[in-house]
Amino acid sequence: AGPGRVDVRRPDGTTVELQAGSVILAVGSHSRIPTLPGLEEAGYWTNRQGTGTRELPDGLVILGGGPSGVELSQVYARYGVPVTLVHPRDRIHDRDHPLSSKYLAVGLQRDGVTIRTNVRATGLRPHAGTNGRHLVELSDGSSAEGEAILLTIGREIPLDALNLPSIGVEPEGGKVRADGHLRIAPNVYAAGDVAGPELHTHLAHYQGEIAVKIALGDDVKPDPSAIPRATYTDPETASVGLLVDQAKERGIDAESMWSDDGFVLRLPETEEPIDSSLLLPDPASFRDLVLGQLGSTSLFAARFVKSEQTELPSPSSKSKGTEVMPWVLLLLIVALLVLTSLLHAPAYAARRVYYRSLQAAAQNRAIDTYNLQIEAIKLNPHDAN
Repeated sequence: AGPGRVDVRRPDGTTVELQAGSVILAVGSHSRIPTLPGLEEAGYWTNRQGTGTRELPDGLVILGGGPSGVELSQVYARYGVPVTLVHPRDRIHDRDHPLSSKYLAVGLQRDGVTIRTNVRATGLRPHAGTNGRHLVELSDGSSAEGEAILLTIGREIPLDALNLPSIGVEPEGGKVRADGHLRIAPNVYAAGDVAGPELHTHLAHYQGEIAVKIALGDDVKPDPSAIPRATYTDPETASVGLLVDQAKERGIDAESMWSDDGFVLRLPETEEPIDSSLLLPDPASFRDLVLGQLGSTSLFAARFVKSEQTELPSPSSKSKGTEVMPWVLLLLIVALLVLTSLLHAPAYAARRVYYRSLQAAAQNRAIDTYNLQIEAIKLNPHDAN
């Protein structure tokens, strides 16, 4: 309604004006619905129907191969549903490391998912397929069919009905721009999907707490440098930080040492194998360590692909006499961040453990049983004391 004023519509259609010294915008997001001929007639699922149905469809076509698409494709395939996953880019889960995409694709295809990349849906022919399934026409002239169509092509922020211009905010591309203190206008703050930079429930919880503290006068600000992510597939993936190419784009002198054979990890400078006697072979795993430096700031991040990698054992489960590397603590903290949705204090602790782990790895030239990718993430050296 205006600065410090919010109009709220009641169930009976009447409105009431609320006044406050500070307002927090936390409206979430909803599934993006594409404009496709025949889609409305055929009907479609979003993540709500995809996770809430009580009956298995006779075939499922999923449009979009991001995290939600790959997770739900494997769920339905394991229930015996014929699943086709359609993605317009050259690999599924394309915002993650290429090897993550590779092993995810292997896992999905193992379970019976048909993956169609580099194509997009151009229209639907309701009930024109086998046994009355919907026929989805694809951009290469081929088609896919299913009784249900699941949309996982992205999310949109419901900003249109909020009258943000009344407080001087003009959305751009369906988004608003928040400053370093989550502020979008005087005494108006954003939290969750509307604030970005990524869409995660645990990030929304964290931003909500920070926004309230700022609104109440605390001198705090969010730290987005260690946002954990996980994709719950088999194998599972998890990550914190940037990809190596993203690090280099930011001027970081980053280098990589990696392996995806489950046994040997080599340094790029010397090709000398690191002692990998602690590695457990896993055909669906990879690790890639990328170390970098920018001025006096250490930079790194982590990525993993491994079956059941979020179900990490405690250090005490390692065999007697085996040196417990700090990588164990690193992985336990990453899992804790993802599974408990507690981002603020653990993120600080995680960065300290990362720094010490990086030093220990360099000194001892050893690596724990789990598969890592260390890439670029900002770390204040004072955090590592």
